[in-house]
Amino acid sequence: SDLFIHWYINTYFIFKERVSSLKKIPLFYWPALLLAIIIYFVWALIPIWLVVRVFYVVEL
Repeated sequence: SDLFIHWYINTYFIFKERVSSLKKIPLFYWPALLLAIIIYFVWALIPIWLVVRVFYVVEL
């Protein structure tokens, strides 16, 4: 599944760029960063969830 590898690599690089640009940011932005991390993990879990769902439906 090269598609998922590309998905994760692209998302990782986008996220890394965001984080490196956030290093110069004041303290009150940290809750926003935390939210961004949560969104990132949810986003990363979507393809896994879809694959699991598809396999689960196929099994039934």
